[in-house]
Amino acid sequence: MLTMHRRCLYAVTFFVVAAGITGCFWVGKQNDPESLDYVNWVVPDVLSSSDGKLLTSQSSKELLEKFPPKKMNRMFKVISDELGAMTKYDGAKGMTRFLSPSPSGITEIAQYDAKVEFTKGAATVHFGAWKRGGKWEITAFYVEPE
Repeated sequence: MLTMHRRCLYAVTFFVVAAGITGCFWVGKQNDPESLDYVNWVVPDVLSSSDGKLLTSQSSKELLEKFPPKKMNRMFKVISDELGAMTKYDGAKGMTRFLSPSPSGITEIAQYDAKVEFTKGAATVHFGAWKRGGKWEITAFYVEPE
């Protein structure tokens, strides 16, 4: 019994030390006001625009490497053709996780979903962002028609 207790204690101690060394100690907050304000500003503005300029200007360099502006513009064309114009945004719900310390400069990571209505149907927007160097950057933006 004591041996099993010591093993568990060693395993927990190892995890805490490893998390502290690697910067992977997370604390999460549901619907964090700062990240929620950002999401509730950027998602409707991006969907109301006729091109991907706002999405491009707010995206992380990592997202832009995988999804350059030409692809973003094509995505907007598909959304417009399939769903039409945005008519209602119901607000986002999700989670923000706080990371400390991080060698990359990323201090927060947010993941949200939002229900959106368009003239030709409804969709859920899956949205990801991180805060790096004090600035929010979009890391994921996926529109899933219902």
